Amino acid sequence: MNAVASRILILSLIWLPTLVGCYPRPTEAIVRVDVDEALAAGAYRLCMRVRDPVDGSLDGETCLDAGEYTWPATLPIHARPGVEQRAFAFEAELLDGDTRVAITRARAVFVPHRSRELRLRLTAACAGSCAGVTTCVGGSCVPACFELTASGDVVLSVPMACSPDLDAGSADAGEDGGLDGGGLDGGLDGGGLDGGVTDGGVTDAGPEPIVELPFTSEPVVVDGTLDAHFALASTQAITRLVDGTVANSADLSGVFQALWDRDNLYLFIAVRDDLKSVDSPSAVYADDGVEIYIDANWDRRSTYGPDDHHYLFRRDDSTVYELQHGRTEGVVMAQLEVSDGYALEVSIPWATLGQRPPLSNGVFGLDIQLNDDDDGGARDGAVEWYDPEGNSYRDPRRLAMARLIGG
Repeated sequence: MNAVASRILILSLIWLPTLVGCYPRPTEAIVRVDVDEALAAGAYRLCMRVRDPVDGSLDGETCLDAGEYTWPATLPIHARPGVEQRAFAFEAELLDGDTRVAITRARAVFVPHRSRELRLRLTAACAGSCAGVTTCVGGSCVPACFELTASGDVVLSVPMACSPDLDAGSADAGEDGGLDGGGLDGGLDGGGLDGGVTDGGVTDAGPEPIVELPFTSEPVVVDGTLDAHFALASTQAITRLVDGTVANSADLSGVFQALWDRDNLYLFIAVRDDLKSVDSPSAVYADDGVEIYIDANWDRRSTYGPDDHHYLFRRDDSTVYELQHGRTEGVVMAQLEVSDGYALEVSIPWATLGQRPPLSNGVFGLDIQLNDDDDGGARDGAVEWYDPEGNSYRDPRRLAMARLIGG
């Protein structure tokens, strides 16, 4: 081979990655915003903004007058180069002059070198000033947390906390990225989750966490009140009926938030329960209370093993119950009765869960169930955060993946 041919071969090898597309794909999110039919006909100004998910500061804004956009309006959002940007907040607002017609807000997480899609909907019922990271369901502002379900290379984000009323029966948040017949379109629907628990049985979990727990650099004081430490944590709705009957959200529903530090896992659970009943000391799961299921090693056994834990906290009871191994060392809990139910705050040492101090990006299994007893005796109903069949108490494979971030 002569010198010229050798140089051509070397250059061909150098440029081959370009030709076959081996450069990393961009880290981006594609936000698509649609509207109700009544709003689609209006000549409104559309403003779409990207904000820092922590302090709400404005990262970028695009405003378009009527005629400069079509529905659904689309905005690509790229992670800042050279920065490990995990999350972003987004809002879309319709304006008639200076008057707000509708607004929606959401938060999502970037996946490195992936494109993900976030679908939102503007509705006339949501003209109020939703504060923080929120979306609108049935005319009410509720926390917007997003479960990310893989669909090829695109990830569809849908609201997790968009069911403030179990009996609401409305889908005002829209077909795309809202409620659909009581299920979460593109996420949990008919009891299944792509890459996790499916109708056909249990499969290996996909790469996406269902919930991410931010790190706190200061220990949380466990006193039953929601303090500033939890401001970074997403709000997850506990509304899936898994046992008995629940009349409405006032009868039984809840939300939870979670954090971590090197020593403890922290959970704050707000429960709506209009009637208090705790009369079954020999069957504590039959009374009002909260059950927390943890697979500390995320090894997803079919039965509870040494690293799997089942905690129960009965309403108006200072005892910490761990129903698998009796491991309650260092667990701190506090309860506070409120007008429409009660609040439970818990810290669980990683050492009690058999874990060394965790590192960022560690994962574990988590699910939470709320129990309701309105009239004494047997349990009347139960709702769960994740497993739609209510089998987390006996099968750790039914738990959701929780990931630790920050730290």
